[in-house]
Amino acid sequence: MKERYIDYIDKSLPDRPGDSVLYQFKRKILDEMTAMDSTVEARGLNDKKVREDLIISEYPNLAGKYAVYFDKKTQKQRSKRNLIANIIGSLVYILVLLIIFLGTSFVTHRWGSTWVIMVDGILLWADYLLLLGVAKITSMRRAFHIFARILLSIAVMVFAVAVFLVCMAIFHLPHSWLIVIAGIAAIFAADSFYVFVTRQKLAVIFYLAYIPAFITMIYIILGALSIIPWSPGWVMIPLSLLIDAVIAAALIIRNKKIAREVAKHWNED
Repeated sequence: MKERYIDYIDKSLPDRPGDSVLYQFKRKILDEMTAMDSTVEARGLNDKKVREDLIISEYPNLAGKYAVYFDKKTQKQRSKRNLIANIIGSLVYILVLLIIFLGTSFVTHRWGSTWVIMVDGILLWADYLLLLGVAKITSMRRAFHIFARILLSIAVMVFAVAVFLVCMAIFHLPHSWLIVIAGIAAIFAADSFYVFVTRQKLAVIFYLAYIPAFITMIYIILGALSIIPWSPGWVMIPLSLLIDAVIAAALIIRNKKIAREVAKHWNED
């Protein structure tokens, strides 16, 4: 009774010597098919060929099913490998960073600025860990995504601080503090992008809240750099609120139009 099922499974998933996961999957599918065959026969379908055709039709894409099965089976193992790799990689990274810091400091004797190597190196390492956290939490249920957004915001700010320290302590650039302001603006942009990509609920509310905040940061940067005068440059802020109002009005009009079309459709039925 199992021969045709075995033949179908083997043709769909060729053997790979030593692949225990593949063997387990094949065994699982064969057991399912056999159990289903017995159930269908017990319900009165005595034609063997018809039963086999019916059951095989329930498993049209074994390769795809195996891919999902393999991913679930090996996920824990991959997570463990990644954890070990990150721990070892982090230790090696910090050791190399320390060697570069000490080597550069002893050679140049510029301890007053070489400290940035160590501090920025640690900040970038922390940024990497934060982004790992963002990716991990994003793969979880949507209810946890708020924590991913918080970590993403921290990661953006940490990177901005790292850039600020280089510009201030190494290059001595004027207005270096504006990089921190740009980092705040980048938080709004990054969170908006995350909300859009992950299709968060009520995303438009975040967009409307971020537009004035983002434009305010841009106004501060442009004003401090004398690219635009502080006055009447401040007009950018009320204009951002006007943009919010236009977007909100457009959404209300669109939603009312959709509601009318739906009501019209139901009335016609």
